[in-house]
Amino acid sequence: QQQSSSSSAASQRQRRQMENMELKQEEKRYETERFADQQQQEQQRQANREDLQMLNRLKELARRQSGISEKIQELQAMLEEAETEEEKEEIRRELERLEEEQRQMLEDLDELNERMEEEENRGRTSEERQQLEQAREEARKAAEALQNERLDEAANAGTRAERQFEELAEEFRERTSNQFADEMRQARRAARDLAEREADIARRIEENVREAREQGKDPDPFADDTAEALENAALARELEEQQQALGQLVEDLRELSEQSEESEPVLSRKLYDEVRKTETEGVNQALDTAERLTRYNRLPQATEFERAARQGMENLRDGVE
Repeated sequence: QQQSSSSSAASQRQRRQMENMELKQEEKRYETERFADQQQQEQQRQANREDLQMLNRLKELARRQSGISEKIQELQAMLEEAETEEEKEEIRRELERLEEEQRQMLEDLDELNERMEEEENRGRTSEERQQLEQAREEARKAAEALQNERLDEAANAGTRAERQFEELAEEFRERTSNQFADEMRQARRAARDLAEREADIARRIEENVREAREQGKDPDPFADDTAEALENAALARELEEQQQALGQLVEDLRELSEQSEESEPVLSRKLYDEVRKTETEGVNQALDTAERLTRYNRLPQATEFERAARQGMENLRDGVE
């Protein structure tokens, strides 16, 4: 019976060693894939940030142009009703100030066009740059007409420019909405992967705890050369990687929440709530404690903290689905 027990223990050790070898290979593949994914995601996030800033700029330009056009019509009506030369001069001074505002619009449009022409933006904004040039031409006509007191022409050109700003803004809004959808798919996949890996870690921890109990072993926190200690060190490394992956996911969700606040307020609030819940539940702290206990071969104690972390990851996964 003793020989059978020794053979069983040797078989279990061999199985664990094989699992550790497979695990290391899987870790290398995972790290390579994760690095490539992170680079791609960062490029996508940067493009999204640029598009959001251009969207906000276009919305601001549309509001300003609308205000100028309305003021032109108002001053035109006042000029027609003015009875004294003094009243007319005061209105003309107001029109000069409006002309200055309209010319400032041209400078801001040139600045926006330069941003669209930057290397990282040029490839995806060629059509938008053409539309922006058309809008700028209408804004230029409005400024010229104001200078010559052709107020009907100025108001009409300003209205056309405003309409083109709004159309451009809508195109950027649709684009950022699609980008948000892509990033949300990536976040959901990351949350699912995180929960799946944690479930696998939990399974292996529980197996090791059960085997130790069956063999009546008392774990030595200072042992570092036994098969069990080596396996626990591998588990601890995985838990540490889970911390890093969780931190990255939470940061990505926080950034998505901030970026979508204006264009997708419902999504923004939901992501904010999930990030806040994950942080207040102390998921990362539970992972950290589980990692340290596992590293020192205290698996029974680590199990409790790992379970709390796993529950938090599952909640986060369900929350972003």
